[in-house]
Amino acid sequence: MIQSPAATNIALYTGGDPTSSNINTLFTAIQAASYTTAVLWAAHIDPAGNVTMNDDLVATNGGVVAAAQPWVQLVNNLRSGTVNYVELSIGGDSSSFHNIKNLIEQYGTGPANPFYGNLQALQSALNLDAVDYDDESEYDMNSSLALASMCAGLGMGVSICPYDTAYQTYWVNLVTKINAANPGAAVAAYLQCYSGGSGNDPKQWDQAFAKTGLKMTAGLWVSSSTPAQVQSQLAAWVSNSTPLAGGFMFVGTQMLNAGGPTPADYSTAISDGLGGSTGQRRGHRAKA
Repeated sequence: MIQSPAATNIALYTGGDPTSSNINTLFTAIQAASYTTAVLWAAHIDPAGNVTMNDDLVATNGGVVAAAQPWVQLVNNLRSGTVNYVELSIGGDSSSFHNIKNLIEQYGTGPANPFYGNLQALQSALNLDAVDYDDESEYDMNSSLALASMCAGLGMGVSICPYDTAYQTYWVNLVTKINAANPGAAVAAYLQCYSGGSGNDPKQWDQAFAKTGLKMTAGLWVSSSTPAQVQSQLAAWVSNSTPLAGGFMFVGTQMLNAGGPTPADYSTAISDGLGGSTGQRRGHRAKA
């Protein structure tokens, strides 16, 4: 059964190469914080359907590579803390969704598709709840719908991570069609309110998505927002009668500076800005 994130979603896009020297520090700090959702960022799909996390290969030939196994354990350890929802974010680049489109056109959405086997392996190893669409270049309706059906068939939901108002109608139509084909499969909308999306108004996006049933989980960037600023901005949106589903931070690797704010500082800021309730489960173009 496809699950949804917590009723008040406190999320973090993690970043990090699975074999990097600071990956243990990063995930230990996330585990000690109070996030309800960890979005593993960013998975890239090559033309053969192999999956890398940032610079590290993690899945090929229908299996998780040996070098990624310690990272797999770190991800699974998150559930011993407050995290009860784990997503795999795909994209943040100019090629992943194009490659997925080509693979689906050539092989379909079943086991004949080499990406299917790799996604299935990651779902099994990481106990993934959803796949997050960080599509910033392709915006192809047919292949995005087909990928959603693939995810639903593997027991996963689909979330979206929009930033560009020029594609707002595309995202609304995509969510509507995903849920028409697989009811309840579109589980969350992570709105980028930073960088290219710095002018986004979550209330306006909520209104645009009203017919879909999804409310925005509004996101801010560590590089341009202190915990105090995060709390203040989320509280301002809430006070403006914006019906937020939650808040998220981008990106975890930028929370590891000595003496700087920690993942726990940011998760507390999100919770306080939203009103202090974390709720319960109910059911980027860059390298970091």
